[in-house]
Amino acid sequence: MAIECTDSPLSGLWRPQDHLKYLHYGSGCVERHLLSVIPSPTSKVFIITGSSMATKTPAIRKLEELLGELHAGTYSDIKQHGQAEGVDEATRLVNQDDKIDTVVSVGGGSPIDSAKMVCFRIHESRAGRTLTHIAIPTTLSAAECTAGGGFTRSDGTKLGFMHPSMGVGAIFYDASFARHTPKRLWLSTGMRAVDHAVETVYHPHASEVPWKALAQWALGVLVECLPAADKIHGDDTADDITTKLQLAAFASSGLRGSNFRGGMGLSHSLGHALGSPYGIPRKFTISYYHTPRLTSIPSKRRANKAEPSSPETPLRHVQSDLQTACNNKPPRHKKIPGREITADQRAFPDGETSCLTLGPVLRHKAETDEAAAQQISRLLPALGENRRGGGDARGEAIEVAQRVEALVRELGLQQPSLSARGVGRDQVAVIARRASGGEPSKEILALVESLF
Repeated sequence: MAIECTDSPLSGLWRPQDHLKYLHYGSGCVERHLLSVIPSPTSKVFIITGSSMATKTPAIRKLEELLGELHAGTYSDIKQHGQAEGVDEATRLVNQDDKIDTVVSVGGGSPIDSAKMVCFRIHESRAGRTLTHIAIPTTLSAAECTAGGGFTRSDGTKLGFMHPSMGVGAIFYDASFARHTPKRLWLSTGMRAVDHAVETVYHPHASEVPWKALAQWALGVLVECLPAADKIHGDDTADDITTKLQLAAFASSGLRGSNFRGGMGLSHSLGHALGSPYGIPRKFTISYYHTPRLTSIPSKRRANKAEPSSPETPLRHVQSDLQTACNNKPPRHKKIPGREITADQRAFPDGETSCLTLGPVLRHKAETDEAAAQQISRLLPALGENRRGGGDARGEAIEVAQRVEALVRELGLQQPSLSARGVGRDQVAVIARRASGGEPSKEILALVESLF
């Protein structure tokens, strides 16, 4: 049930989600408490993570040692965006052992979303059997906060799903795991959390309490602690700063409520439009609901490498921004005369789309949407500024945009234009349609044009 929350008169509904049972935080909390949240002494636990976490840090090895006989296996080849092949292979490995009842995801949005997809597919193939999903996030992108996720198809488009079986049952915000995250990735996903917090205040389904109230608190913590993390991230003296940022990321997204529907806002939908189709990594946030029956998952023994992914059966779904994107042809990258555009130049590391889009979107809202401007202006105290009053919501909203852009510069996360990334201007209308979910207004077209 989706009930619009209104600001005048002040009314709405917030319904708690029932999937999250435990939230542990603090450096070392995995070692101290992980075993206490595993369903039973006879449980079998499967780990899903990426190759960097598994091969370049001691974290996964220590986790496997902690689990001991409970450890049933590890899949450590999840790629950026949660590629379909990785989801297929992880599902196959989990499905071959009926004793596996728990999945532990370690990493950022891609491993966590991939683990959600595994849980969903196992739920479908095992006649409703639900896996316990424990998440150990190592970025601030907040994938652990929603009962939804997705995977990327071979043409670069991403399919999203939301289902109760995809909810995370326990979250461990352990700074000793996040310590291994590269600083730029940590900071850029912090800007993704800023994006969550800011777009909450003008979302039509965001409840005043607890979501908007916590989002404003979260923004204050993020603005204070991200510059501090820029100086000391990775050092064991940074653990408390890291934990504060993790809790702020949760506060920005973790209490949306079970009645929340749809995507976040325009900055996020622009992120969808600029993400997987253009090779621009970002944290994927669910923007629609999906209730399909998937094809059965093969239950073969372990193979040396992932098998090619099989086509999904036709899916029943609600029209969404992402589906509009999926219906378009894969985009072209413009070749700039005199030099070749490399993959690194085209791609934004995870979270950096927010660094490009959030400031311009806030300016756009300030100029075109008086109600949104009034809500955005409420964020000034969280940014350390007093509201001027006098009915100048537009001016105050623009000041919020300026402060967000200043934070991006302070963190060294300024973004090249889309042209510099090799995206052709012939894609302006395509991006605008994907972001708006239909025919874009001239204001949206101008906004997208400003990103080139």
